[in-house]
Amino acid sequence: MTDKELKKLKDDLWHSTDMLRAGAHLAANKYGQPILGLIFLRYADIRYKQHKAEIEAKYNERKGTRKEKSLKEISIEVCGFYLPPEAYFDAINDAPDDANKAILVKNAMQAIEDNNEKMAGVLPKEVYGQLVPEEEPELLSNIVTERPDGKGNIVPCETWDNAILLCDVKDVDGSIFPMMYETKRLSPGSTNEWRLEVYGLEASAKFSTNDPGAFCYTQSLGKEQAWCRVNVGYKPMIPTLTGGIFEFGFTDSILQMWGAFMCELSGIEVPFGCVTPEETELSHKLQTAALLSNKTGRLVTIE
Repeated sequence: MTDKELKKLKDDLWHSTDMLRAGAHLAANKYGQPILGLIFLRYADIRYKQHKAEIEAKYNERKGTRKEKSLKEISIEVCGFYLPPEAYFDAINDAPDDANKAILVKNAMQAIEDNNEKMAGVLPKEVYGQLVPEEEPELLSNIVTERPDGKGNIVPCETWDNAILLCDVKDVDGSIFPMMYETKRLSPGSTNEWRLEVYGLEASAKFSTNDPGAFCYTQSLGKEQAWCRVNVGYKPMIPTLTGGIFEFGFTDSILQMWGAFMCELSGIEVPFGCVTPEETELSHKLQTAALLSNKTGRLVTIE
């Protein structure tokens, strides 16, 4: 395997684990079943098609004679198993990336078992239904369908309540890195919360505006990682008269935003500035792509 192929394999595995972690409703120790099942399906497809021409030739040669046998029988003689058309990997892979794909995989596994006695009852099937549960086949949810209009009337609510965007972004070294972007209008237990979480093999970190005076990170202890919490206190980007003796609040955020904006107007570089027009455009593209992905059930690439 070349370095390029190895890098692609790593990126694909990262993307798969991110998808499973985000919405599969599976524990980490259960990932193996669906992943190994798909690997088997791909391997069976490649191996069967290597012998497909020979199988069809023998079938046509014996057809109508005393030695006539079914495709299934000849397939088992030639390559050890029979792969029905509904289990062809390309047919599943080319289908839309929506909740129905889980059903296609399950049906493919069942068809293989039904046509190969030695495989009966050994392939994973039900686990694929857990990857995309029927009650939440999409990542955009519209829970509240009506709302007050402020004039005493009830009108349709046409905005999304919650949204989860599963994205692939390029790291600084060009590697593909999985990113989950989540926004919730309905989030019990939270009020105007902003949260950032980064998970890595060697280190992880997280921060929440619900606990703005703390920064959490992982410390490696051999093969294990333990979460540590540091009280960082209040140290704004732009110095203030009160300094770090008062707790940071919403009005402080507004003052920092104004300060950053004034610095940029004056040509002073700030480490965390205001949102640029280019970033605003990219955010619009991202949200538009999410709506298109939800509607069509496929991956949408943003250039």
